[in-house]
Amino acid sequence: MKTLFYLALACLIWCAAVPAQETGASPPSTVFEIGTQDGDYREFALAGHYASFPQRFPGEVAYEVGTSDPKQDWPWIHPGPADDWAGNRAHTFHIRFDLPQITPGYYRLVLDLVDTHAALLPSFAMSINGMPVRANLPAGRGGDLSLADPKAGKNYSLQQLLPSSLLHAGRNVITLKNDRGSWALYDGVRLESGVPAPAELVRLEAQGMPGFKRGPWWRTSPARASPRPSPGKPAPPPANRSRSCSSVTTMSPCWCPM
Repeated sequence: MKTLFYLALACLIWCAAVPAQETGASPPSTVFEIGTQDGDYREFALAGHYASFPQRFPGEVAYEVGTSDPKQDWPWIHPGPADDWAGNRAHTFHIRFDLPQITPGYYRLVLDLVDTHAALLPSFAMSINGMPVRANLPAGRGGDLSLADPKAGKNYSLQQLLPSSLLHAGRNVITLKNDRGSWALYDGVRLESGVPAPAELVRLEAQGMPGFKRGPWWRTSPARASPRPSPGKPAPPPANRSRSCSSVTTMSPCWCPM
């Protein structure tokens, strides 16, 4: 019995330790960057003056990489439809950029945020050359202190992997539309190329062993064995409480606390 247990434990450890890519890979290259990842928004337009947004940006925001200036053309705040001071509507930001050629593999879009509204959570409908993806943002620090002091915010980084097939040589457009909830405050936006491929999806389902006593670690792990199907009936889907181990998928956003 102990032998079976240790074999199962070794299998779980091996699966969890499978590297996403070989070590020694070259670091990603920056395709473009708007602002600097420093936990501050004061390099952006209207920094600290959210009430001036409707007058300065009455329509959709359009940022041209290479010609636009973050201090003049990229707002520090991205309002949502819950913000009456911004017209109670969705707001769309476009980033237009040119690529001389496409780097095979993966790109990564990174949205570094100083803070988000804590109660009315913003949600971005993003698109990359028309390919849509939804990103629901988490709650921020709470209160309005970060609207005046960026250091009072709760920083997050949204990292979206993009297969190179979504981009093409020439003109490309990334669209960020805040169509749910309230505001988000920008720290920086960047696109990287030469990003390692995501790890292979590995699904682990812990199963009980006869005669093995459940200890504290088992009680904190919600995984359980799938029920045995009856003869002549198809197997039921895995229980919702099964634990899974997977990498960031190419079209699912990953939140990384900073």
